[in-house]
Amino acid sequence: MTCPLCGLEFEINANTRCTGCLLKKGCEKICCPRCGYETVVESSLVGFAKKLFGKRPAGST
Repeated sequence: MTCPLCGLEFEINANTRCTGCLLKKGCEKICCPRCGYETVVESSLVGFAKKLFGKRPAGST
C-alpha cells in the first residue's frame, strides 16, 4: 500500500492496523508507519468499478 499523504510504500500487517479507537474493533483503517496518516483499504467492489469504468477526464459526462 502507498500512503496518500507521505508516499511511503509499506505492507499491510498487524502493526499497521489502527488500534487507537475503542469505538469499533476490527475496523478497516490502516495507519502509515512513517506519518501516522489513517486511511481505509479500498474494497474489492471499488477496485472492480474502477477497472470497469476506468478514469474519465474531468468535466466529461
